[in-house]
Amino acid sequence: MKPMNMTKKLIYILIAVITMIGFCSVSVFGETDADAQSDAAVTNPAYSDKAYTAVMDAFNAYDARSETAPGLDVSAAILMDAGSGRVLYELCPDELRYPASMTKLMTLLVTLDAIDAGQVSYDDVVTFSEAAVAEDGSKTGCPAGTTDTLKHVLEMMMVCSANDAAYVVAETVGGDVATFAALMNAKAKALGMEHTNYVNPNGLHAENHYMTARDMATLCRNCINNETVMYFCSLASTTLPTGTVCYNTNKLLFWYEGCDGFKTGTTEAAGHCLATTAERDGMRLIAVVMGGTYDYSHYINGMKLLEYGFANYTLTTLVEKGSVLAKADVVYGKEDTVGLIAESDILYPVKSGETVTPEIVTDIAESIEGPAKAGLDGGNVVVKIDGKEVGSCDLVTETMIHKRTVFHWLKDFFSALVSSV
Repeated sequence: MKPMNMTKKLIYILIAVITMIGFCSVSVFGETDADAQSDAAVTNPAYSDKAYTAVMDAFNAYDARSETAPGLDVSAAILMDAGSGRVLYELCPDELRYPASMTKLMTLLVTLDAIDAGQVSYDDVVTFSEAAVAEDGSKTGCPAGTTDTLKHVLEMMMVCSANDAAYVVAETVGGDVATFAALMNAKAKALGMEHTNYVNPNGLHAENHYMTARDMATLCRNCINNETVMYFCSLASTTLPTGTVCYNTNKLLFWYEGCDGFKTGTTEAAGHCLATTAERDGMRLIAVVMGGTYDYSHYINGMKLLEYGFANYTLTTLVEKGSVLAKADVVYGKEDTVGLIAESDILYPVKSGETVTPEIVTDIAESIEGPAKAGLDGGNVVVKIDGKEVGSCDLVTETMIHKRTVFHWLKDFFSALVSSV
């Protein structure tokens, strides 16, 4: 056999190197959607083939613009604009239903009230009681006597929907479940939730534990601007004391663009339930579905509701920030009057082809005392549509009010004198 000459050898080496580079480029830089999905499934069970594929196939077959209303297969539902409170869709919204683990959103809210009041703190060390670990359903797996911080217990309650964690929270804040449930009901009443009654902190089935889709949306709307509530609701994962990583039961956090809350819930009596929210292009929607009858139905129907809202409604500015809506009299200032401007926009979702006529009602101060900088509180404005309030904001002074000089006092004196002659 003749030895390979140097030129041929170099050519073969070059071909081999080019082939290897091409292969590496495909594997490293040419990741397909399927590859990304596979990697996501390894790191996050929310992307398991069974759940993700089933939900997305059903959702992708839905055309939100082709229907006058979303076709849902749940017992009760509501879609609400978070800013104005306008209801964009409803299905039996005032029918009493079992909320299952959506209950835990109120458990969180009541606990945060107690933290704000200084009654408990995130760093408090709490203990899992025998009664807590005996709760049925989703649990942390902690044995009785396990200790943890209240903050971490809240995380496990909201992320993993752990019933034992909710029970521990109730014992910590209320002393016992019955007392804590009374706090929950008092909070519900204060928020205007007229058809809600809680008997436990986790939503395990009880005949007298109920609420409506509308009340659930009302609760969610009151949570939207609470950064701490939204932190717990949007947390992707937490680690259990056993070392297991638990991912949020609200899969829409991973599957639906703009979603950052709230809570799932499932029991045999309640069916599959979901309260969720998403924001796109400045419009935030709240969707609640209750009584889903098949696996993943709460995700499919929740996504349909949100998509219907985003596809068919656009935010319209009823009051523009900085617009002059009234004038107030000035005393002890160089100016006689000062303009009052809207401190923020007031927006309202309007469906394509729809016309709305807002009623703008201002309540202004009798007078503004000078001298004063611009931006001084001067009253408020309320916007109504069909007699119902849909937004409000403060009115503030448009410009600086200058100090009144002796010259202005004399000018007013002689003007008054002349006019009296």
